[in-house]
Amino acid sequence: MYCIIDIETTGGNHKTGKITEVAIIKHDGENIIDEFSSLVNPGVPIPPFINELTGITNDMVEEAPPFYEIAKEVVNITDGCYFVAHNVNFDYRFIQTEFASLGFDYERDRICTIRSSRKLIPGKKSYALGNITKELGINLESHHRAYDDAYATTQLFEILLDIDRDFLVKNLVTDTTKSKKRKPKYHKKFDPQILKDLPIKAGVYYFYDEDQYLIYIGKSKNIKARVANHFHDFTERGIKRCSETVNIDFELTGSELVAALKESAEIKQNTPRFNRAQRKNLFNYGLFDYFDAQGYHRLGVRMIQSGEIPAYAYGSMSEGRSHLMRLCKQYELCQNLCGLYKEEGPCFQVHIGQCKGACLEKEGADSYNLRVDELLEKLKLKGESFALIDQGRNEDELSLILVMNGVYQGYGWIDRNLEFSKEELPELIEKQRDNQEVRQIIRTYMRKNKYHRIDLT
Repeated sequence: MYCIIDIETTGGNHKTGKITEVAIIKHDGENIIDEFSSLVNPGVPIPPFINELTGITNDMVEEAPPFYEIAKEVVNITDGCYFVAHNVNFDYRFIQTEFASLGFDYERDRICTIRSSRKLIPGKKSYALGNITKELGINLESHHRAYDDAYATTQLFEILLDIDRDFLVKNLVTDTTKSKKRKPKYHKKFDPQILKDLPIKAGVYYFYDEDQYLIYIGKSKNIKARVANHFHDFTERGIKRCSETVNIDFELTGSELVAALKESAEIKQNTPRFNRAQRKNLFNYGLFDYFDAQGYHRLGVRMIQSGEIPAYAYGSMSEGRSHLMRLCKQYELCQNLCGLYKEEGPCFQVHIGQCKGACLEKEGADSYNLRVDELLEKLKLKGESFALIDQGRNEDELSLILVMNGVYQGYGWIDRNLEFSKEELPELIEKQRDNQEVRQIIRTYMRKNKYHRIDLT
């Protein structure tokens, strides 16, 4: 049995990229006997250039299942099959990495159609999927979409089977290194069964050492997957943290936002040893504004200096640039004036009608600045009073996050069928401390996720 597989991702490195789409076509050597395909929520923004290449947008994957929800289907359909793909190590490494984050060792024998094509169909100008399929008369409708690529690869694979079936099996792809996979290093008193019993739900988790001292606090929308990922972190710090862990506890929150707020508060309260250095660098980059000599209100993303308060903050430069790119498109701002276009002269967006010409001074500063001011105002929580209603810990409840006059008040859980007035909301939450970090957590969540908002002003 063979499974011809194609994936789309957020980038080319399996260590940093995430899967956005997967397609699997099961083949018995004669005919297609089963199929599976799905968009995948990568949990991170899709870079603009990947969006342009694949056509897969953040909106498209927003309601898609994360990989852990389709993992069982991937295992079942590929069980006992050769893993076949065009440039097979790319697809295989991404899928293997996703499974490793879930604490599962995914192993399949691999067949690479690009390598096999070079041997069995020599003399072609290019063996890239788009080129070789075109030269062989194989229809590839939507290149860089997982199912269409997988189906075209299947037709190529059938040609290779007809030429020399035995060659494909005798020339399986093997690892270039013979080094054995590293295994997690557990404390002698740690029971690995703890990892299997963790929930696939949102919440906060706690690592304790043999003296029952709290050494690490984390949060995730999938506690089981995130904790498993810790035990496959083979950095010096990661190994030390897990080798000292004897017990793991958790608290469900239902809401990913409540988990982030709870984690932030409890780290500040308990200062676990393995959190201290990490939390100093939660939001290193910020969106800043200034006026240039021509009077244009300009924006840019850079590292936050001590004492600075940006209009918005990010965990990485790439996240900040990606967000600013979307803001430029939404508000018709100039990428040149926002530091996103490095060439001198007019930005490219002028030619496609997404910039009104501020980089050429065709649009006056007064008109341009109005849109920048509107953008900056919408990024603030200043003065706003609202409640965010999100998922609860079970089907019968909802979570509640409260902000009054721009100040974070706290969170709580309420019965899904409870009727309440706006005046009663402060009585339904656990009071929490307000700070810049939690405000940024709320702003980031509101930008990236769906929620129900109740305005209180």
